Amino acid sequence: MSSSRQRVIGNFATLIAANMAGRLVSMASGIYTRRVLGVIAIGQLSWAQAVLSYFSLMINPGLETIAKRDVAQDPKRGTQYVSLLLSLQLALAVLAYMLVGCAALLNIRGPTISILMMLSGVSLLLMPLNLAWLLQAHEKMASVAMVEVLSQVLQLAAVLVLIHAPEHLYRYAVLAYPFRLLVIGYCAWRAAREQLFSWREVRVSLWKSWPLVKEAMPLGFSQAAILLYYNFDAILLGFSRGDEAVGLYSTAYNMMLVALVLSGALSSAYFPSLARAQADLQEQRRVSAEFLRLLVWMGLPIAALNWAVGRHLVELIYGDRFAGSGPLFEWLSLDIALVFFNIGIGWPLNAWGFQKKSFYATIVAAGLNVGLNCLLIPPFGVWPAVATTLLSEVVVMAFLVHWRRQIAPIPLWNIVAKPLLASVVVGGAARVLVESFPGQWMIVMVGGAAGLAISVWMAEKEILCRLWQQYCAGRRAA
Repeated sequence: MSSSRQRVIGNFATLIAANMAGRLVSMASGIYTRRVLGVIAIGQLSWAQAVLSYFSLMINPGLETIAKRDVAQDPKRGTQYVSLLLSLQLALAVLAYMLVGCAALLNIRGPTISILMMLSGVSLLLMPLNLAWLLQAHEKMASVAMVEVLSQVLQLAAVLVLIHAPEHLYRYAVLAYPFRLLVIGYCAWRAAREQLFSWREVRVSLWKSWPLVKEAMPLGFSQAAILLYYNFDAILLGFSRGDEAVGLYSTAYNMMLVALVLSGALSSAYFPSLARAQADLQEQRRVSAEFLRLLVWMGLPIAALNWAVGRHLVELIYGDRFAGSGPLFEWLSLDIALVFFNIGIGWPLNAWGFQKKSFYATIVAAGLNVGLNCLLIPPFGVWPAVATTLLSEVVVMAFLVHWRRQIAPIPLWNIVAKPLLASVVVGGAARVLVESFPGQWMIVMVGGAAGLAISVWMAEKEILCRLWQQYCAGRRAA
């Protein structure tokens, strides 16, 4: 087994364990805060954060992705990229926070949201200090993930002690900062200790930063387009339907995002291997096919089960006040399948220097999404937001499939057919059973998960056994 694959398997196993633990802690915090703050307060906070996400994109418009790729290919460039990113991102962070202040002064949606924007916007000033990207480039992500879990556990404890009523909304908005600083401090210490860069040679200067900005711009525009078709609907709902609609929609949307922990961990684990395969067509095909296969076997079954039992799961977790989020979550869950597939075929393009392809796909999808949302959300409310989110991902998929047929093509249908068939059959059967016996939805969910697990084993037994043997061999070697 290659050492590259050993590292991928080991990193993914550690990352997924840490990320799932962190997500569970985050979900516990989200459940508690939604129950004590209520739909309106959550809607106000979610709206402010949706707006801030555009300002955060100003600070990292794909810069870290380019830096990770280049440092993964040439580790000696660590100090150079730390200097470049600190210089650029610090300048952009100050500018972004000034713009947030100007937006807050306009008082578009009332004083509460203006104050939330100023308080939450402090996070923009912390973004340039985080060197997690450097550790990811060197495939040293496991300890960072563990420290992030620890910080989330401590933050949950603070939430339980300090947040008890809707009046504590502002307190909740700033509660995360001490724990975020803990992670930032650890990343800087670990990177220096591992000699991934030299503090003495770091120079804060914007000189020679334009080539990095130029190369990252397509990624930044792609991310902006993605934000448009994921966040613009929530912003528009706030203007046209109020904070309650934003609270219900954002709850369903955030619950859908839980599954993306898996794709994020796998993408981080595979990115260095994908970047190193850039010069070898056969290796590109092998690594990217393996990457896609893992993603579709994770994403499609999760989407199917959430679509079948999602409304009952939402009511169980968040209570009756968020029952309106349940049907929204069920249909938004279909986006999980689309996102996992699109990451599987599109993320390698970024690792190979074809980030402009992702930009073209997402900008078309974003334009379509924004236009349809402006047309449909004011008269019809929240459901067009769900439909346009799904439609946008379908548009991106069409573009990416076209380009992957030209760039390191892999047998897409052969990879997707088995997980798609298993997910459709099990998900459809589970949906029928839940509608017929709603009181037994937990039993149906467990049975559906078992059926999908058996399907994975039957379809990919050989690969799963080989991956497990490789992981064990890597652990013994370590």
